[in-house]
Amino acid sequence: MSRRPVRELFPSTDASWRVPTLLFTGMSGMAFGGWFAGARYDHFGFYASAFAAGALFNLANLSVIGFLVVRQARLPAVIPA
Repeated sequence: MSRRPVRELFPSTDASWRVPTLLFTGMSGMAFGGWFAGARYDHFGFYASAFAAGALFNLANLSVIGFLVVRQARLPAVIPA
């Protein structure tokens, strides 16, 4: 598997919207996770369901990342001119 730096995958002109989008989605997920765990605790009275939901969300994240890694490995290598 060839590992290419991010600067080879995306043009630098896109950084002005890609970086804030990444930060926004990451922090939104952290905020939602805290709220969701509290809501699960309020509903059930214990944290087991919140931990189970967290584990399921992490498995979903790993499957998305795995898909992207496999997809990137299949892309043809970019040879600069």
